Amino acid sequence: MPSSSKEGQRKSSKAEFYSRVGMFFLEDNQLNPAFFYFDRAIESDRNLSVGYVGRGMAFLKMVRFDRAISELTKAIEVDPKDGLAYSLRATAYGAMGQYEPAMADADKAIEMDPKSGLAYLHRAFVYYAKKEYVRSWEDVKKAEELGFKVPADFLGQLRRASGRKK
Repeated sequence: MPSSSKEGQRKSSKAEFYSRVGMFFLEDNQLNPAFFYFDRAIESDRNLSVGYVGRGMAFLKMVRFDRAISELTKAIEVDPKDGLAYSLRATAYGAMGQYEPAMADADKAIEMDPKSGLAYLHRAFVYYAKKEYVRSWEDVKKAEELGFKVPADFLGQLRRASGRKK
């Protein structure tokens, strides 16, 4: 029997709640409880990408790029318009040296949300990994113009690698 729209809303609300709690733990580097809540989000609503995105972020923190790509790919399959999933997957691909899919995902994330400073930062990471420092600086500048605070450690790495101050 098909579920009512009210039941669907309840499932989505529950999944979003679990995902938010998971993000709280993820930000505090408490990965076990984060995974617990991301799993609950997925169990609550497999048609919502937030649980998969959360798991992908956790795997990125663990430097498990293959697993991050797998989770973020699931998120994109569930919601092909999830720009954050593309942006995060670009970072994972870039870290693995897979620059073509990394750049395709970064461009897709920016196409979906041209005002996302985070998407520009993730593309800057890919350019940095490709040693295309001028382009990396351009995306850093764009991210900052959009109000995104670029991590100081990345700026330091980019300065050293590019030989420029800013």
